[in-house]
Amino acid sequence: MLKLTNLDHLLDACHTAWQDTVDDIDTANRQALQSTRYNWPRATTRSDGTTVTSPRDIIDTGHLIESQQIDRLSSDTYQLTWGADYATDVHEGNGNKPARPWTNEAIKGDNTAPPHWQNPNAILDVPATFTERFRATERIT
Repeated sequence: MLKLTNLDHLLDACHTAWQDTVDDIDTANRQALQSTRYNWPRATTRSDGTTVTSPRDIIDTGHLIESQQIDRLSSDTYQLTWGADYATDVHEGNGNKPARPWTNEAIKGDNTAPPHWQNPNAILDVPATFTERFRATERIT
């Protein structure tokens, strides 16, 4: 049985668990960019001279993954962005280049999320991760 006597402790535990989960989301997106899981319609030569086919990762120059940034907008709101000017084209596709939605591949939503966020093959299950993090930080008396 959980007995709550101090709501501040509960809120602190939630904020700590969410911060830890956001860090995990940041890591999962980096892992998704580096995963050999994306289909590509042809062989291409990367900037280092290597030829890649399909499936493949999304890393070429490293600029996209290096441009990933996480900003804390408030105590419980974070924004993850990619500053590379071609990030949207890679994620959503452009012309003859297929979409490679690494954010969808990185995290899984719960069953109330839109279907494209319900990914059983995702790197990180956010609801389960938050619950795990909350239980680890929970020091409620």
